[in-house]
Amino acid sequence: MVGRGNNWSAKIKKQGRLKIKMTNSFATYQAKQLGEKAYQLFNLPEFRGKIVAVFTSTAYLEGENGEIFWLGGADLPLHQRALTISYSSELFCAGEKFYCQGLHLQIGQQIYISLRQASLWKPAPLDPGKIPSLPRLFQIFQNWLPAFLGIDRSWRKISTRLYSLMASAPSQRIDSIIEVSKKLIGLGPGFSPAGDDFVGGLLFTLHILKKAYPDHLQLDGRKISDFLEWARSRTNFISWTILRDLSFGQGPEPGHKIMNNLLQGEDPSAIYREIDELTQIGHTTGHAIFYGMLTGLRLILGGDNQDYLS
Repeated sequence: MVGRGNNWSAKIKKQGRLKIKMTNSFATYQAKQLGEKAYQLFNLPEFRGKIVAVFTSTAYLEGENGEIFWLGGADLPLHQRALTISYSSELFCAGEKFYCQGLHLQIGQQIYISLRQASLWKPAPLDPGKIPSLPRLFQIFQNWLPAFLGIDRSWRKISTRLYSLMASAPSQRIDSIIEVSKKLIGLGPGFSPAGDDFVGGLLFTLHILKKAYPDHLQLDGRKISDFLEWARSRTNFISWTILRDLSFGQGPEPGHKIMNNLLQGEDPSAIYREIDELTQIGHTTGHAIFYGMLTGLRLILGGDNQDYLS
């Protein structure tokens, strides 16, 4: 970790890597965008905690109340727990404490982030009037499937195996899929294990389809909660938080855009950018979430598996 005296700050400023303003002994930053969940956390009284992990593009912070949020650069996909700033991993050190008061975040003794001018982000809601009928959605998905399957051949092989695993669930019902998902929790590469992210993408899709077609898709929220409680001790806490969010329909912005475009009847060409943005997240996270989403769509909307819908 590089020292944080004024000479360090002046050097970074000279290099043009960060736009900072020195106020007394603090390096002051202006947050750019702020997720709705992060905003709620920052407004809690005495919200404080510590940095738990620092990576090239993201720093994860955990509050004393057990809630997670993260910091990243402007190219970080938006999420309800994300805060974007002029990010450099050299700014942060695991174990360093933070404290939030109103719309100001202080990290350690020299980092001060103002949230006042940050734009608030939350997923765009579905327009109920534009949700297609189920027969029309089946048709739209079949038109989209070539676009989905054209992404990253190496991951397609993994996806095919995981899809076969899910499709073989006893009685081919969603409750059984949840049971099969237990085999994947905590497995695979990545800081958030790829198995967690795959299951999260799958449950993210099921949640959104359930919201769009509440009378046709059976999804027991209590069993999802029981599954999450079971998974809690079987993976790391950050990965579990991301899994929990995905399971209840809270994911990265490109994931929401993919589902919104599908359910609003957009042309398949509209999703290529969102797929690319999603799969760029982490070393494995984005790909695993995407193929979990694809598996969920194939299970529910595939021609041979429409018995998931009443």
